[in-house]
Amino acid sequence: MKGFFLRVACVSLEKWHEVADTGSQSALELEPGLSWAADLAVLEFDGLEAAKFLQGYLTCDTEALATDRWQPTALCNLKGRVVANGWVTTDAQGSLWLLVHQSLAEHCLAFLHKYLVFAKAQGHNRSAERVVIMGVTQAVPAALTARTFALPQSEAWLGLATLDQSIELWQQAPLLTPNSQFNRALLGAGLALVTNHSSEQYLPQMLGLADSGAIDFDKGCYLGQEIVARAQHRGSVKRQLARLEWYPGSKAQQSLDAADLSNDSRSVGKIINWQIAANSEGTHLGTALAVVSIKDEVFPATVSHSPTIEPATAAADTPTSSADTSSQPTLFQVHKIEN
Repeated sequence: MKGFFLRVACVSLEKWHEVADTGSQSALELEPGLSWAADLAVLEFDGLEAAKFLQGYLTCDTEALATDRWQPTALCNLKGRVVANGWVTTDAQGSLWLLVHQSLAEHCLAFLHKYLVFAKAQGHNRSAERVVIMGVTQAVPAALTARTFALPQSEAWLGLATLDQSIELWQQAPLLTPNSQFNRALLGAGLALVTNHSSEQYLPQMLGLADSGAIDFDKGCYLGQEIVARAQHRGSVKRQLARLEWYPGSKAQQSLDAADLSNDSRSVGKIINWQIAANSEGTHLGTALAVVSIKDEVFPATVSHSPTIEPATAAADTPTSSADTSSQPTLFQVHKIEN
């Protein structure tokens, strides 16, 4: 295996996916060491007015960024709905680096392009040149510039590495865990990451972004700021982020992207992020983050998701086994996220 890595010293992003996107998905707890945050895309904004430009569009204060940590942030539309969220930092050259979900990289650049043409700044998708490495209770490798990444009860950092650097790190760390480790970290910390399935649907408060420090309520105006501020200071948000866990004995489904949730036949929310861990045959464990409707500041105790049945699956000439649970609802326990 080591010899194979040595033969791809100059590796393409596709080849990196092929060799690095492997490993067990069975664990639910964070494991110390290095891992690849494959869900993250890397956007760079440079130019004389990069920080000033993003100050008018991101929810954090981009003119007061620290160079040693990743600042949580969000990009909202005019209605205050989150287009994408993630983390931003700056470097010694004045460039700003923004991490968002890989499914929204080009959408974010297209969204900002109509404003960028009037600024002394440029935006670039660097995801084909940089990958994001996460470390948990692990020293930062000498060749890698990394910044702290806020995770409750864990010493974690995120670093940008070239593809060649990533191969070297992989060779030096044979126990480097798969990309599911990053998703596991977010779920454990109660940090939602908007994807293309949930973009432009929720206010930041519905995703817990005000609680995670992604919004600076003292900075100047930014796109959607008036609605975001009004939701924070003048009203109550009727939908909030919650943690879901599979109900004991409930069957885990294969895909839960933007899955609809119900309670007593009433629609109550949608799943944002999720991860299934099949620790043993017949035992399905997992966790998810979902935006759920609350009543009198209280979450429902349980919610369920009924999978959509494809026509071929539901064909009349297909025998139905009583043991087949693929069409049965998945039941979740709902837990409030403690900050």
